Amino acid sequence: MAIGPEDLGKLVLVSGPEAGGGRILFTVTRISLENDRYESSVWACDGGCRAVLPGPFDVSAKPSPDGSRIALLSRRGFGEKEKGVGLWVAEWGGEPRLLAKFLGVLDYAWAPSGEALAVVAYEGSPEADVKHAERLPLWINDFGFAYNVSSHLYLVDAYSGVVEKLTEGDVRVLKAAFSPDGRRVAYAVARDWLRPYLQDVVVLDLKSGERATWASGYTSVTEIAWHPNGRGLAFTGHLRPRGFSSHSRVWVVEEGGEPRCLTCSFKYGVGNGVNSDARGPSYTRSLYWDGGSVLFQATVGGSVGVYRASLSGEVEAVLAPRGVVDEFIPVGRDILYTYMEADKPKELYLWDGSEAKKLTRFNDFVLERWRLKRPQRFVMKASDGAEVEGWVLLPEGAGPHKWVLYIHGGPKTAYGEGFMFEFHLLASRGYAVV
Repeated sequence: MAIGPEDLGKLVLVSGPEAGGGRILFTVTRISLENDRYESSVWACDGGCRAVLPGPFDVSAKPSPDGSRIALLSRRGFGEKEKGVGLWVAEWGGEPRLLAKFLGVLDYAWAPSGEALAVVAYEGSPEADVKHAERLPLWINDFGFAYNVSSHLYLVDAYSGVVEKLTEGDVRVLKAAFSPDGRRVAYAVARDWLRPYLQDVVVLDLKSGERATWASGYTSVTEIAWHPNGRGLAFTGHLRPRGFSSHSRVWVVEEGGEPRCLTCSFKYGVGNGVNSDARGPSYTRSLYWDGGSVLFQATVGGSVGVYRASLSGEVEAVLAPRGVVDEFIPVGRDILYTYMEADKPKELYLWDGSEAKKLTRFNDFVLERWRLKRPQRFVMKASDGAEVEGWVLLPEGAGPHKWVLYIHGGPKTAYGEGFMFEFHLLASRGYAVV
């Protein structure tokens, strides 16, 4: 059947999987064409899956370490045009209460004790009218004009809501992670607004206030993970060996030591680089320690999977289907993850090492009626002999067909096995999409 733009409202976006205290949480987002907005709710799986916070503005819930409470982000109480988001907490099964308001949240995490949360949030007052920009970054995706905005690290008491600002100055904090004992916080920060691509990994002692730079001058530091013994860190990023198009890598560093690259012999880039126009909000991390190795995502051709890097630099695939493992989190020996294919939107799955169990089926109903086709993959040879992948999504019926060419370079963002509603819309109207 032909698909129209209004059918976008039939999709359900599954995102933000989290696990803790024996519970699984995730976000369900629907596109309200009537209200011209995204409407999100928080769901939990415990045997079956059900909504636990109905929204319509509740996203990215994280269970406390003991599982008795959940933290979430929500625009409850905000005006339609008002910028900002609230950090809320709820006893399991209870109503959320507001802890703090922020202009926008980049990252947040529970302290191991459950008594506080680390929050990376924007600070500033964006102008509504005339823009007078004299500094970078000028604009940030999903936020807007950001030339007069910084981002900082905050500590929020999980009971009283008291907020303590932990960084100062004209900086951009990007990511933060508590040490296993909760005494320190590691964070990624850009300290030079003329060169915002230069980022350091800094460790703050919460008791003494002392700060130590463990890694300096990296680009694309998007993830930080403490070793379980608290003596070392893993982080992602690169030192621009091929400029800004360089692959991100996994690095490890111990206090007082030099960072060491674990994936520099791995030919693919670290991270999820496959495009999709059907993603919901997420604050799920993508870097974890697993004993003496590190789990991470990598984009291999048009697919994204979960890989393991040993401390000796050996990399192996853990979960690498022909599709996109969009987010993941280890749950004991299993992996909880969201997954999509070119003809299937994201759903939630659990991998036990040998078999994948599908936990949600929000989009089965519409997929049965749309009967989407899977694109055909082809390969071309570049002048230097490198292979360049492409895909063609053919409409129903015999050719010749009118066709539309979509170009997106890798490795930072590429087309591939990700679900693209726009492509299927065009194909249903008789266009071949290349």
